[in-house]
Amino acid sequence: MTISGAPITTIRNAETAGCKAMAGDGRDPVSTEEFIDHYQNNASTQGEPSIMMSFSEAVGTCLKEKYVNFNNRAPRSEYWWFALFAWGAAIALSVLDSLIFNNPSGYGIFSTIWGLALLLPSIGVGVRRLHDLDKSGWWLLISFIPIIGFIILVFWFIQQGTRGQNRFGADPLN
Repeated sequence: MTISGAPITTIRNAETAGCKAMAGDGRDPVSTEEFIDHYQNNASTQGEPSIMMSFSEAVGTCLKEKYVNFNNRAPRSEYWWFALFAWGAAIALSVLDSLIFNNPSGYGIFSTIWGLALLLPSIGVGVRRLHDLDKSGWWLLISFIPIIGFIILVFWFIQQGTRGQNRFGADPLN
């Protein structure tokens, strides 16, 4: 990606050297912070990839727009923000279950309902995340292999998705 012909690496290298990068069209120099702010604020309107989804966008996408959608692609930010939301609420509901029902295991009615309600959206976002890596959603079944399956999925889920179009659709960050 470039800004008026200057690659991002040039801008970052200029900053580390204590300089400012030139905008390339005779305008005043642009600092890296100004460039990144401009890029993040204008990326989605100019067809360039945005940096990441916000927490509320990710949760809203998974629960409202794509509740049981197993097609298309999900960026890393959508997957990990939704996972944080699901696990955080599950922990809170387990504590609530143990306090209200005096159940030391933490599994009770609230956490069970929560787990069932999020079963399909969790599978859906996992499948879409694998699609973003240009892998079939069936690879999600590798999680049934104890320990190793979990490690492989986490390794895949932390990787950057395929840039541009792949066989599962357009880049979700465009």
